[in-house]
Amino acid sequence: MSSHDVDTKMRKLPHGGKGCKVITLSNNKGGCGKTTLAIALYLFLLRMGYNCLLIDGDPQSNASQRLGIPETGYRGRRLSDLFTNAKNRKYVKSQMGIARLLHFKYLFRMTEEKVGKGIILPGEHFSGIHAKHAAELMDQSTLLNYFRDCINAYKPYVDFIIIDTAPALEGNHINELAVQVSDILLCPVDGYEAASGIHTVWRWIKKITSPTYLGSLPRPNMFFALVKLQDDMAKAEAKETADPMIRNQVFHCLKSVFGDFVCDTTVKEQVELKRITPMLGRKTNYQDLCEEILEKISNTNKPFFRVATDGNFDKLEELLEPMRKGAREGKDLTIHPVQFVGIKADRSGDVSDVAVPA
Repeated sequence: MSSHDVDTKMRKLPHGGKGCKVITLSNNKGGCGKTTLAIALYLFLLRMGYNCLLIDGDPQSNASQRLGIPETGYRGRRLSDLFTNAKNRKYVKSQMGIARLLHFKYLFRMTEEKVGKGIILPGEHFSGIHAKHAAELMDQSTLLNYFRDCINAYKPYVDFIIIDTAPALEGNHINELAVQVSDILLCPVDGYEAASGIHTVWRWIKKITSPTYLGSLPRPNMFFALVKLQDDMAKAEAKETADPMIRNQVFHCLKSVFGDFVCDTTVKEQVELKRITPMLGRKTNYQDLCEEILEKISNTNKPFFRVATDGNFDKLEELLEPMRKGAREGKDLTIHPVQFVGIKADRSGDVSDVAVPA
């Protein structure tokens, strides 16, 4: 099929925008699988026949790069343009011209429906700086309203909007805006560090959606997905178990505390799945995970933020503590005050030499 044969027209869908869901992938830990899951979910939904918009909100632009599109394919149309024109209210409609239609020649459909249309708002290395500058030029509430209007402009044309974010929370304007306009927040977890950090994510979301921040905002529902899974159970336990999920302590910790908010399907770490080729047609663990995610966001009415409490996270920390101790074992680490020769430093906060407990 030549480029002239590709239907590049996006037509309004029957739901008129009311059926569109905004999904943000967020975790303040880097390298936990946000971008890989974002791309996997994007391609899965296209194969299911849904129209999708992928917004690359990470200044590293890994999602844009991993889709294999050269820089010349975007020709200067980036997410940054959305923020550099934020003071121009008329730009809400014009910014839709930034989006690019992605046509995958070998994207195999999973249903009787045609493969959906996929569009992307490409990332850019300076998008975070432009968002920060926009926030300085206008108050945060006005910027949020502008960003929400930009997102709403796409909703009549797509079924899902997926936002990939940077591994940051406080002070990251794009991440903050993404959460504030989202219906669903997916939190990928790849180990006990990422699992421990979700308490911080939870508190940050409560803060930026609180009445004292920008006025009361609806909070997204929240789900957790274990990706890049590794077998970390003691060798003596469950050797005969074929499913690595059963041998994963982090999964059991999360599942015991948060139940149905944790996806049962997990993805074992495989380097080749970082490339998009296996996701275009071959069945992978990501397909199973995406099927479960779609089912959860379609059917779950129980909101995470009405259920979760600080007590839940205290319980999670208690369950994760043995893994921290295991990570420290054998390191023979001690902590000491540091002395800079020739500098009279403030030593009031010094403590005696401390050995790190096993």
